[in-house]
Amino acid sequence: MKELNPENRNPVTSATFLLVTAALLLARLAIALNFDLFPDEALYAWLAERALLSFTPHPPGIPLLVRAGTFLLGKTELGVRVFPMLLTTLMPVPLYLLARDIGGRRVALWSVIAAAAVPSYFAFGVVTTPDGTQLFFWTLALYFTFKALETWRLSWWALAGMTVGIGLYIKYIIVLYYPSLLLCLLLSPTWRAHLRSRGPYLSLAVAFLVFAPAAMGHEYATHFSATRYHLSERQTLQPPSVSGIVIYQLLHAGYLSPLLYCGLLAAMVWAGINGVRKKDDRLLFLFCFSAVMFVFFLLIAAVTKRVLNREHWDAPAYVAALVAAVMMQTASPQRKGRRVYAGLALALGFVTSAVYVFEGATGLGSRLMGSRPPFAKLLGWRAMAAEVDKLMPGDALFLGETFPCALAYAFYGRQTKRVYTLDREYSAKYGLVGVLNSIDASQGLAHERGRDAIYVAEVNSPSHGSLPNPLITRTRALRQAFAAVEQVRPIPVRRYRREVKWFYVLRCRNLRTTLPLSP
Repeated sequence: MKELNPENRNPVTSATFLLVTAALLLARLAIALNFDLFPDEALYAWLAERALLSFTPHPPGIPLLVRAGTFLLGKTELGVRVFPMLLTTLMPVPLYLLARDIGGRRVALWSVIAAAAVPSYFAFGVVTTPDGTQLFFWTLALYFTFKALETWRLSWWALAGMTVGIGLYIKYIIVLYYPSLLLCLLLSPTWRAHLRSRGPYLSLAVAFLVFAPAAMGHEYATHFSATRYHLSERQTLQPPSVSGIVIYQLLHAGYLSPLLYCGLLAAMVWAGINGVRKKDDRLLFLFCFSAVMFVFFLLIAAVTKRVLNREHWDAPAYVAALVAAVMMQTASPQRKGRRVYAGLALALGFVTSAVYVFEGATGLGSRLMGSRPPFAKLLGWRAMAAEVDKLMPGDALFLGETFPCALAYAFYGRQTKRVYTLDREYSAKYGLVGVLNSIDASQGLAHERGRDAIYVAEVNSPSHGSLPNPLITRTRALRQAFAAVEQVRPIPVRRYRREVKWFYVLRCRNLRTTLPLSP
């Protein structure tokens, strides 16, 4: 195949690659060691101990990694984060190999640098979520697939299928690998013959054997809870909405930084047009493994009521787009405007990540604006648990308003306290009613009659008068359920030389009713 750019064999590329990878690991490690668990991490830590093989709402890959990390490093933040962080940081390895085979070493190096400039990709390696880990398995599957397409060897197809199967234990969305592969084979005149070979079907069979038996067994045992949640409970269809698409675009411009995001979209289009026009299999490969996932989630944003306000579900789509963007740039090196844009896009991406790191370290920006720190959800859980244990030692119940509060105490607090959560609607929002049913106290605690408890809710102000109505109503329900309820001074969370949030606390004596504790 015709090379779009001659291969650069300068040994500096290998050193630069190792330097970028090491810098990412050290930066992520420094941040991870200075923050408490994110609510999702507390959930995964709890699942790792109580429901390790649950497939609802997400598959069990992350809890399994958390279980391995805490086994090695103890019940610590680093134990929860270490293996997802390592896998996310290793994502540049298969990315480099893939880009090198597609466009040469220079394309490979700049693809790794571009990936390091994506703010959301950097953040994925700091806290434990499925997003960063799935990037590793998605990129590795793309590398194995490209090797299989080029060499026609069944061993590469088997490796690709195994990687996809393992990746499905991290996040279900990796299933979009197969529609992407099918489109690629249909568009490529050279690779279309693979549809008549055993390779793609071997890949599908291996992925099925790796993932399906455990997943289908769980789904049958739980009356297809994960399927129902993702296909009906999580999404509500609505007429196509332009606003949904606009919100999707704006949020992703923030996730990826605006210039990088626009460049990646342009690269997708460029790869598709030039791949078809020039019958270039490599560009068709990059187009299909980026555009299919991008269009899928664009449609989800347009026709469902669920706004993609936090999740970056389509993150794998931009892996192939990054390589396409570098190839687009190197295909016309004489175009000064394109070089300037690329430089500005990379600079803005790195600066955005640096600003977030600086804010996390100093809190200066939010302090100057008088606003809550953007990382407040990662602050104060350890301090809250320590204060709660001082306020009510022994085996009293812990009643958390929401599951993040309850599960954070389950991680940091004394294990003699039984932990419950009260806000069932908040759990339902994230598809957790079934998996958290054993600690759901919203319908009452008849089996705990006579017990004392301490109730905790995260609040934005220490003033009782500023409590939101749901907490006021909850307080009344608790006063009816217990013989005595005493409000304790709110627990402050200090960071960045100020109090950034508080925990509203009630000390409850003698549970005397079986009535629901929800208002």
